[in-house]
Amino acid sequence: MTITITTIGGEALSLVIGPRTDDYLSVTMRSDENQFGITTYLYTDAPRLAHFFEDLAKDWKGWSGTRSWKSIEGDFILAATHDGTKHVKITVSLVRDQGEETQSTYVGNVLVELGALTKVAGEVNKVLA
Repeated sequence: MTITITTIGGEALSLVIGPRTDDYLSVTMRSDENQFGITTYLYTDAPRLAHFFEDLAKDWKGWSGTRSWKSIEGDFILAATHDGTKHVKITVSLVRDQGEETQSTYVGNVLVELGALTKVAGEVNKVLA
């Protein structure tokens, strides 16, 4: 099972979370022209990742600063900011071959409407179950 979180507006950029296989989770950023994906080790991080999205949905009225989540190995990082109106910007950082000579990093933003966060949190929970 996967969930695709697509940015609102004109940019065709999506964050695809899943599928999960045992303690590993596939994560991919996709645009019309490119995609960059990793398989991250969840270990005990699945509940924390689910909680991250649940908290965003619960605090739909907004928050100050940045809310972050990072995988245990630091190869999958999410940072969410609220624009004070009706959007949340989620900055996604993915690192492939971390610590190796071939290491590569992708950073992109997904803009999500506040009204969609409850559905997103529920779908993330299903992927992580």
